[in-house]
Amino acid sequence: MAIQLKSRVTIQDLAKIAGVAKSTVSDVLNERKSGTRVSQKTREKILGIAEKFNYTPQASARALSTGKTYNIGFLLSSKVTLGLANAYFSTIMAGVQQACIEQDYNCTVSSYDLSTIDNFVMPNKLRQRSVDGVVITGQVESKVIERFIEKQIPFVMVGDTTDFPLQGILAVARDMVTNWFDILTYLTKLGHRHVMIPGLFGLRSRELLSKGIELFRKNNPSVDLKVDVPILEETEDNQFRVAFAAGEAWARRDARSRATAVVSNDQWCLGFLSAIQRSGLACPRDLSVLCPSDTSLCEWFNPAITAIDMELFEYGREASNLLIDLLEKRISLADAYRRTADSWKPGKLIIRESTGAVPVK
Repeated sequence: MAIQLKSRVTIQDLAKIAGVAKSTVSDVLNERKSGTRVSQKTREKILGIAEKFNYTPQASARALSTGKTYNIGFLLSSKVTLGLANAYFSTIMAGVQQACIEQDYNCTVSSYDLSTIDNFVMPNKLRQRSVDGVVITGQVESKVIERFIEKQIPFVMVGDTTDFPLQGILAVARDMVTNWFDILTYLTKLGHRHVMIPGLFGLRSRELLSKGIELFRKNNPSVDLKVDVPILEETEDNQFRVAFAAGEAWARRDARSRATAVVSNDQWCLGFLSAIQRSGLACPRDLSVLCPSDTSLCEWFNPAITAIDMELFEYGREASNLLIDLLEKRISLADAYRRTADSWKPGKLIIRESTGAVPVK
């Protein structure tokens, strides 16, 4: 029986003609290696049929008719330790990519500094825009945002590690003011009265911490809490090493004058804990450690680190969905701002082995 073809041939049509699964055709056309082995004979048969019927991938057909690339960029600041291998940001990236798959968009991933942004958006060899919009995260500078605005590239930020206020910027971020309040409340209930919070980068991050401390003091006027917030050099590219040195310095201090709890990102927590363990001290016996953004490093380190569950995968997914919905004109800019406001909520505290009662000095 002859197969009736529509005006534009689809992958499903090619699969029927070739007598194979749709996934097999997709793997061959995209040159992917999957768990199913495709013989050279079958591969050549599929490619021959595609050529015979002038098959055009759906994304390419859409691009030809609309002038869009149907490509979203995911950009991470090159200042981030471990770059795209960083557990925090790779989880966000996974969410961005999942949304692209669900919405039939491609995702181009890259780390950047100011010198590489222009070439990422508009490659020299192509001289045309390579992405329709960008999801950006990491330690974001105002000059980067200015560049996107100048080039009229739609973008959505994930997180709040910036050197500028977020007013007027589409950003999927959490309510860190409430989370800082929750963290300080939890630690003081354990008896801690001296907390160190290192590893914060960007004006916005320090501003949110200050508001969280202010909220705590307002609600707990009788609690005498000392909070140290060391200002660090942002040129250092390895937070593990800096945190390890800080942990060694902490271990050498008199127990009566040093902080009894440290709150920082996962890399800082691991570096700091490694140093104190090598010094013969233990967590949480001598020091409690807490991370404001949970990652797999926190979960699997020994001791497992108490952390705030920020649903990073969902943050990345929502940022990507938001950007694509704007590009497809499914929502207005006002709708987009309302959706980012809905995402502004605190994460849940996950209590693990790294926090305990204040040590007896």
